Amino acid sequence: LPKTPDSITDEMCSDIKNLFENENDFEEKGGNKAMGESLERGHVAAFSLWDDIDVHMMWLDSCYPE
Repeated sequence: LPKTPDSITDEMCSDIKNLFENENDFEEKGGNKAMGESLERGHVAAFSLWDDIDVHMMWLDSCYPE
């Protein structure tokens, strides 16, 4: 990265997408400007709380299966 990010900006998102060679779909969808407009319209937070006792939810944030 050109610099250490300290906030979520369109430039930071672009830098991260380039670093990992991902398509910049955030920019294609309008970036932070579009996100701000969307938030002004209102959002609903939806949460799902659960536990996976068989594999301790390793599928979520690890290299699973081992």
